[in-house]
Amino acid sequence: FIALSSCIRGEVAHNVNRENVPRATKVAAQYAEIMGPNNFFLELQNHGMESQDRINRDIVAIGKKLDIPIVATNNCHYMDRKDFRAHEILLCLQTGKTISDPYRMQYPADEFYFKSAGEMIELFKDTPEAIENTVKIAERCELALEFDKLNLPDYPVPESFTLETYLEDQSRQGLNLRYEELEKLGIKFDKAVYEARLDEELGIIKRMGYPGYFLIVWDFIRYAKERDIPVGPGRGSAAGSVVAY
Repeated sequence: FIALSSCIRGEVAHNVNRENVPRATKVAAQYAEIMGPNNFFLELQNHGMESQDRINRDIVAIGKKLDIPIVATNNCHYMDRKDFRAHEILLCLQTGKTISDPYRMQYPADEFYFKSAGEMIELFKDTPEAIENTVKIAERCELALEFDKLNLPDYPVPESFTLETYLEDQSRQGLNLRYEELEKLGIKFDKAVYEARLDEELGIIKRMGYPGYFLIVWDFIRYAKERDIPVGPGRGSAAGSVVAY
């Protein structure tokens, strides 16, 4: 496992920024002990903010004192520098503010984009080991994506059931409850239409290997409703299916 100390809002940098270096040092030592030797890295960042120069100097000193490696990183909130304006507008939409509002949430510079290797090397030319460690971390990371395999939690079903048969059982029970609701309201409907739709959907879900997914979603939605926890509207085609209904 590898852990990094995070940006200026991370516990280490935050304490340094508040001029509480002893606290920052203590926290860094705790994380290093938890993660083990060479598994915890202190982040250096440079977004053109005046405070970061001081923070970086103190973090480098903490790293030397505690023998914790440093690594150069950059907060990426958008892909290219030119996306800065669009990001500002999105923040306004998110927070219900306008661009003209001086008190709106905003970033201090247009440096929060995905920088190239050359840009990062130039920014951290005084601490080349911080750049070298980005490569070392990358070499230690291994990610293998199995696109032909579904990685879902194992949903426990009652004895004598499989995921497929339990989903079908619950779907048919649920549909019968919907029938009762419609009948109480005096709404006329054709059961054959619903039954045919249910059979078709269950067939698709089984062929796609999604019974477990539907049961997992059903479980936490049911849990929320039973405890009066608000549940938002569904999205996509699955939310409009008879099985989900």
